[in-house]
Amino acid sequence: MGKPRLRGSQFPGASTPTPQKLGDVTELKVCASCVVNHPTQCHLVLAGGEDGCLTVWDLRHNTFPVTLLSAHTDTVSEIHFHPERPEHLFTCSLSGEFWHWNTTSMVRSSQVSSISDLTIEENPWLSSESAKHRLEVTSLMPQLHKPVNSFDVNKTRAVCGCDNEAVYMFTRLNV
Repeated sequence: MGKPRLRGSQFPGASTPTPQKLGDVTELKVCASCVVNHPTQCHLVLAGGEDGCLTVWDLRHNTFPVTLLSAHTDTVSEIHFHPERPEHLFTCSLSGEFWHWNTTSMVRSSQVSSISDLTIEENPWLSSESAKHRLEVTSLMPQLHKPVNSFDVNKTRAVCGCDNEAVYMFTRLNV
């Protein structure tokens, strides 16, 4: 997915910012349309692509993307984690989709209080193919066939703006 680069200054012990290539992605011809860091696991970076896929990078092991999720049918326009509940991810696309990705079902027991407490094998963003199929993805509205350009999420509410010159508000999100 594109040619992501990492500035080394945010890591402990880095003296000068030095760009580092994240893997050999020269054969991939898909541009990243949006990028977001996981709020509690700063080594995780999710990128939405022009092909509608979500690509997950683990900056601790920056050779290749660790997970590639087939998602929307067109360019991912925006990605946000819920500000208070990072186990919930929201995405929108130019195909008119607005989705809620819920990873709370991945938590194995009540002993684990949040996704940041999961091991690599249990983390839905880093885990194997079998875990990808346990992600709960919900469409928040019927497909509009007009691009959903942007959105914001706060507590149990979301708002999005679309190319049909309308703004939609959602209350009582299940987070």
